[in-house]
Amino acid sequence: LLARVVTHIRLKQAMDRLKSRAMTDEKTGLFNQRFAYMELERQMKIARREKREFCICNFIIDNL
Repeated sequence: LLARVVTHIRLKQAMDRLKSRAMTDEKTGLFNQRFAYMELERQMKIARREKREFCICNFIIDNL
């Protein structure tokens, strides 16, 4: 039983690391476009549910 718990904890930690890597830029560590779209969708759902206005401001900072 203890071995199963340890294995489950290690699997959860590995999945968390993978999720973090999928949502951040490898070079800068900043959030990437995938994260931005996921967060945008989440915030839009909250705004709809709470019947609030929602505004988006997007800055593209490539090649600076």
